Amino acid sequence: MTAAHDQLNVQYDPASRTALLQYGSRSTVLRDLPTREAAEAAARRFAITNWGYFDGAHERNRPRDDPFTSHG
Repeated sequence: MTAAHDQLNVQYDPASRTALLQYGSRSTVLRDLPTREAAEAAARRFAITNWGYFDGAHERNRPRDDPFTSHG
């Protein structure tokens, strides 16, 4: 179970095309985002790259290499 402070919070403002990201005690603002969907995707990328955020919901859908299967 993920604690509330471990969740990525994204607040999008369409008027200014900005998104406020909050993750634990960290926060930042991303600019020039045309839609809420773009803001959420950019927020995930930023948090993964810069803050070590792990997005388990999206990781579950990624294929995993099977070490017991030869690929050749």
